[in-house]
Amino acid sequence: MAVFVSVTSIEALAYTAVLNAPEKLSKQAIEALVEEAIRLVVGYLR
Repeated sequence: MAVFVSVTSIEALAYTAVLNAPEKLSKQAIEALVEEAIRLVVGYLR
């Protein structure tokens, strides 16, 4: 179940960011999104 939740969360974040706000995806914004996604998954898995 942990894999399902982790993969689904990352997929949803990427999908939503690309489709709903592609103009906001600067390098800095992508790095922030990746960092937040890592915190989300690591926090869930602990």
